[in-house]
Amino acid sequence: MNTARRAGGELVLREARSGRAGLAPGRLWRLFATALSIAFFGVFALLSAIFVFGLALRLVPDRALRGVLCRGWIRGFLRVYVATLQGLGLMRLRIEGREYLAGGGVLIVANHPTLIDALIILSLVGDLRCIAKAALARNAFTGPAIAAAGYPVNDSAGRMIESAARVLSGGAPLLVFPEATRTVPGQPVKVQRGAALIAVRAGAPVVPVTIHVSEPLLPKGQPWWKVPACRPLVRVRAHPPWPPEAAPAGSRGGSGAGPRQPGAHPVAAARRLTARLQAFYDGEHVASGVVAGADCSADRRVHRAGGSAPG
Repeated sequence: MNTARRAGGELVLREARSGRAGLAPGRLWRLFATALSIAFFGVFALLSAIFVFGLALRLVPDRALRGVLCRGWIRGFLRVYVATLQGLGLMRLRIEGREYLAGGGVLIVANHPTLIDALIILSLVGDLRCIAKAALARNAFTGPAIAAAGYPVNDSAGRMIESAARVLSGGAPLLVFPEATRTVPGQPVKVQRGAALIAVRAGAPVVPVTIHVSEPLLPKGQPWWKVPACRPLVRVRAHPPWPPEAAPAGSRGGSGAGPRQPGAHPVAAARRLTARLQAFYDGEHVASGVVAGADCSADRRVHRAGGSAPG
């Protein structure tokens, strides 16, 4: 089992070292393209906040309809944005186990090595909601989108858990990063109990996701202008869902979770699930999500030759 899990990280490293298909001319280009992509995201977010989400909040009184429309707009933009990042040579993306992300009422749990993890997963899953930081909900760029799309806000632990559980119980998928922040580079994943409390409260199945990157890509504590030496390979792998943990009597998840087992307590069930998630991510060797030591010599040779690596 451990050998197979280590092989996943080694696969990312091998692919990063080999091929380098379509690499951008070099680090200077990646710096320019990163600035361009951030500006593009900011301008589009501001225009959407004014002309899409702001108007939706005023003109579409039906909250459910408004949420569906706005989440569809967000996903459509993010699909274009993620494709643009790849087209600009800022990353390569590999998705595995996409079929496990298609179910309703599932809690998608992922490690969080980069700033764009949520953007990638939101672009993949239809009608997906995620828990938003309170600071983002107050932000002029992102606040209207969060409100219009109906994302739960982490402004209070109790309210957040109840709001997130309602999303799952209503049959919609929900994305949670159990660390509650990006992983500090070089540090192991530290799973907090919030994700497990949500899953137990809703009686929802959990789909664990692992994200590996071959180079540090917008990690916690690193300014955006410190771009990777090589174009990173981002590998997003969804694993088979775990059945619901024992939930409080009478609660139901999107998959029709049954009543609580005799003697099961929601806090104890959340502890068990948290421990299982911690052991899972420890066993997957994601650490900060970065596979260290990718060789950039091929990138430098291509740049000196004035060409691009063969596909």
